[in-house]
Amino acid sequence: MNNSRKMSANEKMLVFLCSAIYFVSYITRINYAAIIVEFAASTGLGEEQASFALTGLAIFYGAGQLLSGYLGDKIKPKVLISAGLATSAAMNFILPFSIFSVPLLTALWCVNGLAQAMMWPPIVRILTASLSNEKYKRSAVKVSVASQLATIIIYLGAPLCIRFAGWQPIFFAASACAALMSVVVAIKLPDISTAKAPLPSSEKTAPSSGFRIPVILFGSIMLAIVLQGIMRDGVTNWLPSYIKSEYGVSSEIAIMLGVVPPVFAMLCYEFTSFLSRKVFKNEMICSMVLFGAAFSAAFVLSFFHNSSIALSVALGTLITGCMHGVNIVLITIIPQYFSKTGRVAFISGLLNSCTYIGSALSGYGFAAVSAKFGWNGTISVWAIICFAATALCLACAPVWKKFSRNDAA
Repeated sequence: MNNSRKMSANEKMLVFLCSAIYFVSYITRINYAAIIVEFAASTGLGEEQASFALTGLAIFYGAGQLLSGYLGDKIKPKVLISAGLATSAAMNFILPFSIFSVPLLTALWCVNGLAQAMMWPPIVRILTASLSNEKYKRSAVKVSVASQLATIIIYLGAPLCIRFAGWQPIFFAASACAALMSVVVAIKLPDISTAKAPLPSSEKTAPSSGFRIPVILFGSIMLAIVLQGIMRDGVTNWLPSYIKSEYGVSSEIAIMLGVVPPVFAMLCYEFTSFLSRKVFKNEMICSMVLFGAAFSAAFVLSFFHNSSIALSVALGTLITGCMHGVNIVLITIIPQYFSKTGRVAFISGLLNSCTYIGSALSGYGFAAVSAKFGWNGTISVWAIICFAATALCLACAPVWKKFSRNDAA
């Protein structure tokens, strides 16, 4: 393994390939959520029924994270990734033909969620096995940025496709991309031994028999991540529906406005990294500040939910940006404190799966709330969730400070 700071040509190509995999993964995962406004309207299913598929995908994707982590120790990463991409290609191709049956539509997207879960853990394994700890950290950010670039392309391209060709070609194009990438992965991605990959240097601490995970604290962190998942994916997925409903814009314009949050999210990655390293040394305080900012945005939006489309998009974007920041802190940074368990990868996967519990709850939950109480009631629920998460992080801060500075040191 090359431990120099400068990446070799082969390492750069590996990172590029992993970024391309994750890019295609997002293209084939979020396309349905991006066009759900037009899909519900054109098929006559309604947003509430159409949202079952979103809930199913989130549940199977979250559960699949743990399964994929387990299989990653038994099966070569390139095999898992290639199989996942091929399956996702098939599900995307079939979906346009399933609109006559909500159960079938939901089942297809559940299978897609499971296939999508076969991407990230193997990518992490390949990168950690091939790169030094420092290079891995930098590369993981680049791979994460690829997901936001995919989101931007989907939210910019979908409205144009809908206007000139309808929503169906979006799934056919995504299917073709996934099928092609599946072949590329099978040919170009390096073989990694099924032996356990070496841990980064910061994680090579031997398990300590005296180390104890504080159950209540860990459970509280998991709950905070669930709340983060509800807000991050819930606001992202339903922002176009909210904009269309409140301001009467076309489906194409409403979807195109969804490009703003992922652009802002890329900035939030770096800003949150700065906050956690230079300003708030206590990760729970950092998360509290981000949740608090999201609460403030949701609180203001609840009073001006139909007064200005620009204000609504700006505040919605601020909420999702803060949630991406919380994701970085609670899922990317916190697992390193549990290195003494010798199960950092499993803990990271467990925490990441909590995000998709929240995502599953938001998929159908916000559709049901908006149908019953309108968007003003839905935005009020956003504010309540953010306030609860802020209070939870504040309550955990003293215990986390003691644990992270002493017990986990």
